Amino acid sequence: MFVEPILVRLAVPHLSKNVEKIRLLSDWIDQSKDMVTLNQMAARRLINLNFHSEIVQESRNSTLLWLHNITLNKFPDWILAEGLFKNEDQVRSHFDAEIAEHRSILEAIEQGDADLAVRWVEDHLRRTFTTDLSTLAGIPPELLKEKESDLQALKNGRVLSDLA
Repeated sequence: MFVEPILVRLAVPHLSKNVEKIRLLSDWIDQSKDMVTLNQMAARRLINLNFHSEIVQESRNSTLLWLHNITLNKFPDWILAEGLFKNEDQVRSHFDAEIAEHRSILEAIEQGDADLAVRWVEDHLRRTFTTDLSTLAGIPPELLKEKESDLQALKNGRVLSDLA
């Protein structure tokens, strides 16, 4: 939630001009539309990972990309997939929301609107962080609020200035 929006902002000027990558990202969104069964989860998770990774790669910032990759490798997205299948009534609405959010992110990138793309990415990640992790993975909302507060402190520079 901290690194990816920065990378998206840096990527938009490059990616908005790359018609082939825009088409690839759009194709991935379309491919994932009907992937809602347990047997399709691995493929869907890979498309989701590729979607986010392909966008941030265009930032061309090797240090932040390194940090982003570490974060992605630590994020237990399989817990969300498992949670969805324990809550089958939420599968379609979850995936429909994800597709709509990915589509909105891509449209903002196509328009070259970095501010809008960043807002969509932040909303998308916030929903995953606050709603999905609580509802699907059973993580207590209080813990998630605490972590979001820590993130806000980091964004505002309080944590970094406290360490200095």
